[in-house]
Amino acid sequence: MLIQKPLHKCPTKRAIDELANELGLPNEPHMQDWEWEVANPLNVDKYIQHYFTLTDEDKKFTLMEIIIQAVDDQEKTVNFSKYLGIIEPILKNSFSLHEWSVWYWASFERDNLADCWLISPFMREVWYSANGLFDKPHIS
Repeated sequence: MLIQKPLHKCPTKRAIDELANELGLPNEPHMQDWEWEVANPLNVDKYIQHYFTLTDEDKKFTLMEIIIQAVDDQEKTVNFSKYLGIIEPILKNSFSLHEWSVWYWASFERDNLADCWLISPFMREVWYSANGLFDKPHIS
């Protein structure tokens, strides 16, 4: 079975501007990967709480990118596992919104998980589960 790479998705400028204002995050024109640059692993709880107040899908998508980066920046501790348990149902229940993020962070282009992000094995499991896959498929 082959899995197709999902369509690429990026944060919108409006979502970035509004989230920067709401969360007191820096937002400078030179910040190329804003959602990853502003992620602070000490603020994961704050980001998750804010996520649950949002109704705008662009802002949810963008904030989830911040959350994922901040969780990935956690040392592999109890907090890392705790946050995985919190974001897993969000990602699965809103998979169509976060499909690109799950794919990206799963790092399927690498066979050796040691060369991936800390969060990659978790994202692969979310991908498989959300797609009803129990055997690891061949990725195209």
